[in-house]
Amino acid sequence: MSSARDHLLQKLFVRRKPEVVMDIGACNGYAGVHYGHMFPGAVVHAFEPVPTNHALVLANATKHPEVDLRAHCLALSDRAGRAVLHLSSAEGSRRSDGHRSSSLLEPGLTTKVHPWLEFKQRIEVTTDTLDAFCARERIAAIDLIHMDVQGAELMVLRGAPVMLKKVKAIWMEVERVQLYKGQPVKREVEAFMRANGFVLTISSVDHIAGDQLWVSRTFLEEQPHSLQWQVTLGRWWGAVRMSAITALGALRYRVQLRTRLRTMLKALRLSA
Repeated sequence: MSSARDHLLQKLFVRRKPEVVMDIGACNGYAGVHYGHMFPGAVVHAFEPVPTNHALVLANATKHPEVDLRAHCLALSDRAGRAVLHLSSAEGSRRSDGHRSSSLLEPGLTTKVHPWLEFKQRIEVTTDTLDAFCARERIAAIDLIHMDVQGAELMVLRGAPVMLKKVKAIWMEVERVQLYKGQPVKREVEAFMRANGFVLTISSVDHIAGDQLWVSRTFLEEQPHSLQWQVTLGRWWGAVRMSAITALGALRYRVQLRTRLRTMLKALRLSA
């Protein structure tokens, strides 16, 4: 888990601890358990549509009775109904990581960036919107959303025009390139979040992908001025740091591509 994120969240919620946390794309439920320990007393709703992963969430909920972790075998999206989910998998030493990249979107560059990933199966899953779920559960506000849904983040948020106004903080994965076909990339995600009243406080997005912590502007303005200044300075320093990391990462990626191309050309010459 991100120590910088947790440190800032602890400061933001020092006066009133979170009561409702959403772990969207919960995978095995570890993030939900983490937040449950971080914020004792919070109700953590974990959404995971892959049945085998959902079973892992249930197992973790049983293993950690001290956490109020509620598992839902459901894919949040921009509409309710049924949808095709592209299942990820891997073999060998990466097998345990293979189930973490399933998406409602068709794979794009993800198998090139992560050659060990495979998408051999598709299943049909139940989808719902965050607004509809909260209305059914009588949830009036959300303190924190942790979201990792492999390119479908804006689909989830567009399905919450009502609840998005009542969310204090969102931590989510963001891509600079389309790892999944048709997914909104970094500039589109950032434009959407700013248009909906959120402030970017932490970003680790490099030349391919990373994570971002967004905080409601209203919630941030309620914080002590010292914390607001800390967030501003941290955001500035983070932007400088990530610009350098992104440039270096892009250079390394180009070198790797050239090396692969040379290897392929050499193999072709040998086989000719």
